Amino acid sequence: MAGQIKLMGQEALLCANEVWYCVLRYGQYAGYLSGGLLLRAKRPSYGLPVLTASALWQYLLRTESRRMRLVPNIRTLCQAAAKRALEAHAQPAQPAQCSTGCINVMDGFSQAVSRFLFQPPENYGEDGEVIVVETMLTDGSRESKSNLKKNKGIFGFTHAQDLNAGVEPKEPCSFQRDDGTTAVVRMWCVNVPGLEKAFDMVEVKAVSDLKAAMYAATPVWVLQDFQQALSKLLGPERVAQGRILKCTQRQAMVNDFLALEGSLNDVVEVLQRHPLITRHYFRLFLSEEEGRVAFHVNLGFGQKCLDLFPGSRSSRCVLYTRQGGQIHACTQGLPEFVLDRRMITTSDKRSAPVIDTSSISGFGKVLLLQHLGGAVYTTSAQEGPRAGQQYAVKLTSLRINERCVEREKQILQSLQHPSFLQVHDCFEVLPKWYGADMDRVFGKKGVVMDVIDTSLQSFMSETNPKPLDPSWLQDCRPLMSQMASAVQYMHGRGVMHGNLKPGNVLLRTKGTSFDVVISDFSCAVDGMVQGKLLSHPRGALAYQAPQMHAQPPEPYSLKADVYSLGRTFQALLQRSEMRANEETDLETIEPLEVRQLLSKMQAHAEVDRPSTVPNGGEVLLAHRFFADFSWGSCRFAAVKASNSGL
Repeated sequence: MAGQIKLMGQEALLCANEVWYCVLRYGQYAGYLSGGLLLRAKRPSYGLPVLTASALWQYLLRTESRRMRLVPNIRTLCQAAAKRALEAHAQPAQPAQCSTGCINVMDGFSQAVSRFLFQPPENYGEDGEVIVVETMLTDGSRESKSNLKKNKGIFGFTHAQDLNAGVEPKEPCSFQRDDGTTAVVRMWCVNVPGLEKAFDMVEVKAVSDLKAAMYAATPVWVLQDFQQALSKLLGPERVAQGRILKCTQRQAMVNDFLALEGSLNDVVEVLQRHPLITRHYFRLFLSEEEGRVAFHVNLGFGQKCLDLFPGSRSSRCVLYTRQGGQIHACTQGLPEFVLDRRMITTSDKRSAPVIDTSSISGFGKVLLLQHLGGAVYTTSAQEGPRAGQQYAVKLTSLRINERCVEREKQILQSLQHPSFLQVHDCFEVLPKWYGADMDRVFGKKGVVMDVIDTSLQSFMSETNPKPLDPSWLQDCRPLMSQMASAVQYMHGRGVMHGNLKPGNVLLRTKGTSFDVVISDFSCAVDGMVQGKLLSHPRGALAYQAPQMHAQPPEPYSLKADVYSLGRTFQALLQRSEMRANEETDLETIEPLEVRQLLSKMQAHAEVDRPSTVPNGGEVLLAHRFFADFSWGSCRFAAVKASNSGL
């Protein structure tokens, strides 16, 4: 009952605010009528001032923008009423059913954004100079326009964007990169004073600063795109006089205002059906400019309006209320909204989302089941000939890691052998609404692989601790032989894994034993012919060859995998994950054959390590540990890998 009374009060407040808006819009006509009646009654001393005041009223409030300046802001006082009205029109977000035509109402979300900030020199703008900065969308249209002047800086995203295919680049915001792709850099002006209250700021002068400020989470070309766009807008000299800072929101903030998600057509339709919500909650009005929808957003009582152009009518966007120094409505494309780390927090939570996918083989709808770790999930196909079958899916960012995903897929497909995960399909997650699961699925590309029972890491932790004795060695030796055989097969085809560790060695149950399956080729390199060297560090630090973490990094070859495999063997035998910068302690390893093997595999110099391919030196699988040998009273026969095709 109390809730109903509250809703009725909010609806009454909306109506009262609308009455005031109508007075502002139509009040002059009442003045014209009153003035005309006074003149007809032969009272010009009253009629003429009334007519003059009405004409002045009409002139001063002749535009919607000017009228909106005088409408009180009651957004926080009418949120419940606005939510009920919008949800009555919207369709619930059902990932299995929702397609274009759905409007989704978000009742709050969290945000933790990061930005590049260009801060002009301190004396900029003192001469009254103003530079117009236009924010460009990926379809080539203009999103907004702002002015760079005194005490202002330029914000830019910290993720890369490409212009849509077939769209001509328009400098300064869009241009051809050196690799032939077309960049689009979205920049807009922001008040610099006060930013330090919400953001941690680190100056970025070089690529090394970028890596330190971003913890290597953002590709270097994002900074290069931003710098190039600034140079085209302001000129290289002026950019050199200012400075670029990486701004990271100090803590995630919860935005409690309502937001709408859907195609632009549907968002516009909802706003037109609910003019009171549009005017008094979102505080904006709509118009058509050059065939495109424009949102004119009031920045506050007595303030001017900000013009936003959300893009094409078919694109999906989010209309939300921006928090900060100025609280006002804002629009963002759905991909940008997700990439900007704005995540739903207070509603629409599900444990197993159904996602729509696009693939050559028509994988269709996929149900995400168990999270296996990292970006890997077990999945179940929901339709087509694969319905009901379970797979493992590795989801990675489509925008940032697309080339890496494609390379990993091609490498795995080239290793057609049971000791390596087989790729069944690749798909893209279709851009639509997934509610609370947006963060883990939106804008992702999936690699579909077999589900494997367990991993070497789990095998180590689940086994009862016991001394290293013949029975434990009997369990480990076949696994070690299979791993060495798999690496030999891989190296024989010119592929270096680059990230061998217990977590990336999977175990497929085969009766009372296991078959080894090597996974995660995200760091892999193909085309490693004899004598080819690399220098870029890759893989987990605790399992990296010493050449990778030397300062500066030293060249390394396929034998870097031999070092990582030796560390993996040691972790298995000692039932303990290796730690970064941990000294190799082999004193507790028995018997002598094992200690000798691990010592050679973990030799600091590559030339002292055994090879996996015949090259005139010692070959790993030829070591006596894998042949016949005795330990105490126990006799070990030569190991033959179960995947003997290696």
